[in-house]
Amino acid sequence: MGQSDQGIDVLGTLVPMTYIEYLRIYLGDQPEFNRLIEGVESNDKKLALALFMFVEHFNAMPPDLSQKFSLEDFPNKSLLIHGAAVEALQMAGIIQSRNFLNFNDAGVSFSVSDKAGEYQQWASTIAAEARQTAIETKVKINAEEGYDFLGSPDYIGTYWGGV
Repeated sequence: MGQSDQGIDVLGTLVPMTYIEYLRIYLGDQPEFNRLIEGVESNDKKLALALFMFVEHFNAMPPDLSQKFSLEDFPNKSLLIHGAAVEALQMAGIIQSRNFLNFNDAGVSFSVSDKAGEYQQWASTIAAEARQTAIETKVKINAEEGYDFLGSPDYIGTYWGGV
């Protein structure tokens, strides 16, 4: 993944910094809000990957469409941010799970990186809404594509020399 001022390259797709910044705002992953960690939790490369992955998932989910979308022409920008947030929260949750440590010393218990469950819960909550919106968006586009190719009976009659 290469990075430039314009964005980050993810498998040959340039993810613009603007999208990464808006995803970071939505997640609240900004230094001034991260009181327990220094800086940000998810670096720009992870957020670029989350955006890329959601577009890929959207394009692969049914119903199939004749068009495959990119970040620039994605049909619903709010859905893009929600879907990418799910990907980002899942990535952060995996790290939380991997780094979980619970210890007890002299009767004092302490846990580190014990937020995997909360991340999964947020991801599931946002995913449910994003999944429904994605299905509705694709069904709408699918119907619009069909109407571009199938005219009404009146149109067909007129086209073929009818009234």
